[in-house]
Amino acid sequence: LDGLNTNIKPEGDKFMLRIGILTSGGDCQALNAAMRGVKGLSVKRNDLEIYGFRDGYKGLIYDIADRMTPDDFLES
Repeated sequence: LDGLNTNIKPEGDKFMLRIGILTSGGDCQALNAAMRGVKGLSVKRNDLEIYGFRDGYKGLIYDIADRMTPDDFLES
């Protein structure tokens, strides 16, 4: 795995899990529910980082991402 980004990094003697959220535009059934689920998971766990990619796939390719907190998600 040398040079491969596994999305898991050591934090002391623990591991940090990273989740990336990327949408490519257009309608997507259950997207809001999926994002609420990620928010709920992030509130329950302290070993989780959530990143939102800006500008769809362009953000993924050029690493245009912001770390998100539960406050970044709208309540429904």
